Amino acid sequence: MGVCQSSNATLSLPVMEVAQTKSMTSARSAESNVLLGRLSGDASPDTAKGRTPKSAAPTPRMITEIEALSAAVEEQLPRGPRICILGGKQFMDPNSEPSVRALAQLLAEPLVRSGAVVLTGGLPGVQATFAEELHRAGFENIVNLVPLGEQSNYGIGEDLVAGLTMEERMGVFAKLGQIYVCIEGGPGVAKEARDAHQRGAFVLPLMSTGGASGGAFGFPTAALEAPSFAVAEWATLKAGTPEEVAWAAATVIEAVLRDQEPADGAKNDVPEHRCAEASKVSL
Repeated sequence: MGVCQSSNATLSLPVMEVAQTKSMTSARSAESNVLLGRLSGDASPDTAKGRTPKSAAPTPRMITEIEALSAAVEEQLPRGPRICILGGKQFMDPNSEPSVRALAQLLAEPLVRSGAVVLTGGLPGVQATFAEELHRAGFENIVNLVPLGEQSNYGIGEDLVAGLTMEERMGVFAKLGQIYVCIEGGPGVAKEARDAHQRGAFVLPLMSTGGASGGAFGFPTAALEAPSFAVAEWATLKAGTPEEVAWAAATVIEAVLRDQEPADGAKNDVPEHRCAEASKVSL
């Protein structure tokens, strides 16, 4: 698979590494309260429902809690670059599902080579389809971040508790990835993409699929602009066939992953703000 590169484009991502864990923490495990350190022993999904109303603006305390929770979840994740999948709970465009399946097939081998981790939010639709197709293609390093008491029911990868509520899970999800692949989606996908883009993650919208990924619902406008190393691929992402869109997305993701690989196994200590540059037209 070829990659369109320019000689003056330097693309770098923050390295977010943690110590390898012996086993992942299951959403059903008694370790959930340890992972969610601030929870009391009687915490439950029922008591959590009133914690963070959807309409409530984030308070400093809520932001601090999300930061702490994200750090706790991060300690449970395997080492490697993290690719997060954002998308709707059901496919709205007939071309979206074949695009997702083709992309997963194309990415399976490169993701294995790079030691990447794929994160989902444990939802049906786009995320479940991507995980299923990756698994079918031989990629196993999948982690599904879910609220307390919820399960992905994928039967693939590991479920990991990442909050008391869906709002908390979304907040954590937006803080852990280095690459966010967006397919369709509504206001929730747009918000997670905004939060991820704002902190410097590389956001890759499959614009032809529409919805949030096509620029609706307040999707970050800067993430819709072509980075200089992928102008040709960006045009395809806007109007290609499912196979062409998948090829373009896979090409961009491979370029980003390859750029962040440290030479001779050395740690790549790149500041996070450099990743934000990758989502702009001028790098």
